[in-house]
Formats: sequence, C-alpha cells, structure tokens
Amino acid sequence: MENNFPLINEFELVEKMMADHSSETFKYKLKSNNSFYAVKRYPQDSFLSSEREIDFQREKSALFDISKKNSPNIPKLFNTFEDSSYRYLLMEYYEGQNLESYLQATKGNIDEKIIIHILKEMLETLSFLHNDCHIMHRNIKPSNIIIDKNNNIKLIGFSLAAYLRNKNKMLVSRNSFKGQIKYTAPEILFGTQVDTYDAKVDVFSLGYSIYYLMNKELPTDTKVMNSYFSRENKPLKTNNYSPGLVKFVESLFSNDKSKRPSASEALKILENDFKK
Repeated sequence: MENNFPLINEFELVEKMMADHSSETFKYKLKSNNSFYAVKRYPQDSFLSSEREIDFQREKSALFDISKKNSPNIPKLFNTFEDSSYRYLLMEYYEGQNLESYLQATKGNIDEKIIIHILKEMLETLSFLHNDCHIMHRNIKPSNIIIDKNNNIKLIGFSLAAYLRNKNKMLVSRNSFKGQIKYTAPEILFGTQVDTYDAKVDVFSLGYSIYYLMNKELPTDTKVMNSYFSRENKPLKTNNYSPGLVKFVESLFSNDKSKRPSASEALKILENDFKK
C-alpha cells in the first residue's frame, strides 16, 4: 500500500489480504500496541459515477450502524479516511480464509457438522442484519464468508448492502441490484422493473452458497443472453449428506419466495431439527 494512507506513520503494512473489481483490502499493524486492522481502499476515480457514490455512502452508513450493535460475525468499521487517490475504511481485522478457498483446500466432502455450523452462524448473522439492522447484504456468496481455524464465521463484502424500507422489509426496483448473478435470487433476475423484493434474497443466496460447499457446483447454470438472464436446472446432488440436511438447504433456495423461509424462520427449523 502506498504511503498516502492518512496516519500512515502510525501503521505498518503487513500484507495484502484480498482484492475485487472495485477495492483492495490490506492487513495493517498499529505500531503503538501491535494490534491489527483491515484497511479497505477504493480508488477516487471510481466515484465519478453518482451511482457508485451512492453505493459507497450506503456501505459506509450500513457498516457504521451494524458496528454499533456489536455482531460477532461482522467486522466492525472504526473510521473512514480519504486523500486525493483513495477512500479508506479502517475495519476490524479478521483471521481466516474465504469459503471458496476453504473448499478448494478441503480434500473430499466438508464434514456435515461443519456445514450445519456454518449454516447456523450465517442464519444468525442474517437474522441480526434483517431484523435488528433492517439491512440486506445482497451479495452472499462463498468468497464473502470468512472461516477461521476454529470454524468461526465472518461475513464481509457489504458494498451492495441496502436498507430495507421501514419494517415491511421491501426494496423497490430490481435495478438497484448489481451482484454476482449465479447466486442471485430469481425474483431479482426475472422480476419486472417495478417488482419489489425482500430480505429472503439473502436466504436464497445462502442456500446456493451452502449447496456449492456440499457439491462443489451450483444447482443451476445462469447465463446472460442478449441482456436477458437465463437459468437452467441441473440434477440436484446429495453427495452422501443426510436427506434432512439436503432438504433443508434446498428449501433455502426455493424459487417461490413465498415458500422460502426468512432467515429467522430457517434458524428455528435448523435448531429444532439438528439439535444433535
């Protein structure tokens, strides 16, 4: 990281953690007490678009609101800075690897107990987001879920986060979504311009993410053809997981959102049916 980060003399660069199409994240050490922080930076020239500016302000606002409520599964946002080259988010440091890398490093199947543990922590996190913060993540996928050596989970990647509209938990227009289409709920992909959708879109994406962890592929192929989305079903796999778990995961990505549980409903089912 270049020496234009404000307060740079108080921090020591440790390593680059990750990067995506819009940002980079670095691990920094505060020299005064050797504590670690994650610093996410965005190039200033990416904010020439008013839409991108709105997305950033929404991400920053959502993370500050979430941080006030102290979720154990979402890194806290401590402060923001900017200079002529970048905007920075100074955040809680999180140890571990994302679930995409974790899956690639795992020989054979991920143990069913670990799958259920990830499900439980993610459903607790989504219930907190939706019910306590009135926020949708809108970009749930394996690369945005960090797992540490003790199988603890951290949810990252809030660049598409959006506030739910009051307590009816609705958001207008699917045009406001810009996520990775292969994990996206059908009511967003195939809805009309005036359709609304609710927080169950995060549950759908979680269901797809967990299915991917269990089978190393998604249950559908999603493509873009002439500016239209198409989704073709594949034969669903069980990969030697218990029928109850497979059925539960499938319920999370039901194409009919009226039959898809909310995060809090799914959490209750999980706790009741998988007590052991």
